[in-house]
Amino acid sequence: MSTLSDVQANYGVFGDATPISLAGTNKRRIGRTQQRVSYAGADILYRVELTATASGDVATLNGTTGAVTQDTGTPWVTRWTSEIADLAAKDYEGVDIPAITTGDVYGFLVEVGAANDKYIALASSANFAPDIPQMQPGFTTLFLAPPGGFSGTPANLEFTWEAHASAVGDTVTVTYCAKSA
Repeated sequence: MSTLSDVQANYGVFGDATPISLAGTNKRRIGRTQQRVSYAGADILYRVELTATASGDVATLNGTTGAVTQDTGTPWVTRWTSEIADLAAKDYEGVDIPAITTGDVYGFLVEVGAANDKYIALASSANFAPDIPQMQPGFTTLFLAPPGGFSGTPANLEFTWEAHASAVGDTVTVTYCAKSA
């Protein structure tokens, strides 16, 4: 397995508001400017893209092992460019991903394809990652732990594509960051 360095997450949502009333003339920054969280202990970082091959497909990413199950239908699983059918937990070099049994989850990023035609539902097995019943095309969500990580049970993430013929080919990509032990 490769060695990781400079593992980090960045987040922020902000903007400047300029008052229109005569009483106020100063701009105000609203929100949270760009923040960085570093994860020096991370030894697991992988990305997996799931693609519907039929309407109503269901796939689950196991948060502990990194493996994917095809619960309904046979959605494609792309781990890296040339690997499109490997349900096992592999990193970009094809090396087994260590299980997160006693380690820490640092975070995961879920990106719904912007070119998708239909929604994808997310069901999570952990309270820190809530269910999202309709992630629309282009939807992105990021779940981050503090620098020390989350030492509870990793979340299993179940993705369900809308039961519509236009959902075929729709994608969701997950990037997962953790420490094995």
